[in-house]
Amino acid sequence: MDLRQLGIFVTAYEKGSLSRAAECLNTSQPNVSKNIRALEEELGRPAAGAQRQGVQPPLAGRCWNMPR
Repeated sequence: MDLRQLGIFVTAYEKGSLSRAAECLNTSQPNVSKNIRALEEELGRPAAGAQRQGVQPPLAGRCWNMPR
């Protein structure tokens, strides 16, 4: 597992949006999306769902109990 991808996912989750995560990480939103997609492929399941309210973990990920 690439720790950089995991860090990007955590930042997106904490910031609540892919674009705010990109701004915080000094990168582009497509790059954030690409890294999260690669992480999801490695895990074999969705790690994040972009919704109107922002980035939310899928139902299976909510058991991680990550504080927001």
